[in-house]
Amino acid sequence: MYETDLQMRLRDLNTAHHVDNLEVMRVADEARILFLGGAEGVRDEPLGVLKNMPSEVMILVAAQHAEFRAQIRWQPGASYRVRSWVGHVGTSSFTVESEIRTERSEPDAVIEATVVLLDQRTGRPWPFSGAVRRELERHRESPLTLRPRPGSAV
Repeated sequence: MYETDLQMRLRDLNTAHHVDNLEVMRVADEARILFLGGAEGVRDEPLGVLKNMPSEVMILVAAQHAEFRAQIRWQPGASYRVRSWVGHVGTSSFTVESEIRTERSEPDAVIEATVVLLDQRTGRPWPFSGAVRRELERHRESPLTLRPRPGSAV
């Protein structure tokens, strides 16, 4: 499991004096970028889950599902504690599960992002190499338990 602390920013505050949901999504995105290997376009760096991904392959976030479980109050100097891990591994896609916490023992928000790796030459999904699959599996833990979506079978 990857963990990082990200500083709360004044821009996170909305007119209701709590952290805006969009900013929570941005925090999850920033942590996911760090977990997967830094800024898009940087390859051959010895860090991140996707360190073995070829340079012609790009990352595409195909879907995100967020649950905001508690209101997050903005506090000067406070940080978000973000935990991220791989929840599911397919052929050319995987999920990144993230929990965002502040002072509560339970997560304030949880986000599941479906990530697809695309071959830039063909524009098609790139089937994982053995090295990429092994690294994804090494970071795999149980997926988040999300509430049923409206209209879905229970």
